[in-house]
Amino acid sequence: MIYLFYGLEKFFINEEIKKIQNSNQIDEYSISKFDANQDNIDNIILDAISMSLFGTRRLIIIENAYFFTSDKVEDDVSSKLEKFLNNYNQNNVIIFALNNEKLDERKKLTKLIKKVAKVIECNNKKDSKELIKDLLKDYHIDYKNIENIKNKLNNQSELVNSEIEKLITYKENKEITEDDINNVICDYPKIDFFEFIDNIINKNIKESIKTYEELLKLKEEPIKIIVTLANQFRLMYQAKKLNQNGYSEKDIASEIGEHPYRVKLAILKAKNYSDSDLLENLKKLGEININAKKGLVDSANALELFILDI
Repeated sequence: MIYLFYGLEKFFINEEIKKIQNSNQIDEYSISKFDANQDNIDNIILDAISMSLFGTRRLIIIENAYFFTSDKVEDDVSSKLEKFLNNYNQNNVIIFALNNEKLDERKKLTKLIKKVAKVIECNNKKDSKELIKDLLKDYHIDYKNIENIKNKLNNQSELVNSEIEKLITYKENKEITEDDINNVICDYPKIDFFEFIDNIINKNIKESIKTYEELLKLKEEPIKIIVTLANQFRLMYQAKKLNQNGYSEKDIASEIGEHPYRVKLAILKAKNYSDSDLLENLKKLGEININAKKGLVDSANALELFILDI
């Protein structure tokens, strides 16, 4: 079976991968991990088609699977991957993982993966309540206290595992009370992520840096912010250029596959930037993303410098 998980919620991508590993009873010794930005496609495919020495099912995880985004894919890589997807080893479980908001639906590879694989989007944050209930299924806790934990964590699903682990370690019995929760779990600040992105775009530097520091404390992935910003600048540039060429907001929305209201906002925001500034920001974010994946820069520091210099 082949899977493609994509989206900005890395936490949920990892959770889905764990579920697949457990449901297929695959042990740690039967898992291979690759990074599409660094590992050779021949090595990835060779491992993906190989059988286990013990005849058991194997799990191959290909992270940063840029093949299905708007990023350029070399012709030979595209050809080899297409051939593999059309004739893969069905005894193995293949997972492509991608921290990107959307796929490039125009690409031949994207159309192919949607035919041969189970494609799951991991963008929208799920309510953390179900996750809390699942992690505390062996404990007695009432609905009110589940809500209490959820509110303290500001529905931040990324925090649930670590905070619940602390709570379980703290408890000596199976009864979780309001006092237990208040003693162990701190109140996390409420942050509007999209307001934060708007503050960066609108060059509200002081507020942006303040919120950014809070997000890092909440263990927000810098890559999520980088990708969201890049997508916003790309939309602003496309909408501005098409608007300059006489396209209406409705026509622009249809042309680039976005909601008309998002197009309207993008055109308004783009007025504060020249065409070259929009492209330069897009280029800088792309370089931060690539260099961070190669280990050449620290993504958190590089993104902070970008915000300060915008």
